[in-house]
Amino acid sequence: MGVRFFWGRLDNFLSDIRGAIHGGAKRGQEADIYARHDLNVLLIEPLAEIFQRLQRTIARYPKQRILHEAKI
Repeated sequence: MGVRFFWGRLDNFLSDIRGAIHGGAKRGQEADIYARHDLNVLLIEPLAEIFQRLQRTIARYPKQRILHEAKI
């Protein structure tokens, strides 16, 4: 069970949902995958520096929004 197995399972899972909440979004490396599945996504990133970079990364994905929040 390697990386290919994981991404295949993730792809199957994302095909069955309409949206996601992604906490700790970091660099937004999953943004393309979410867009390919046409998902509405709320990305949550508490770290200010990473949040600013993430804003630029997902600017081209209209169905993905970012929340800068660190409260629990």
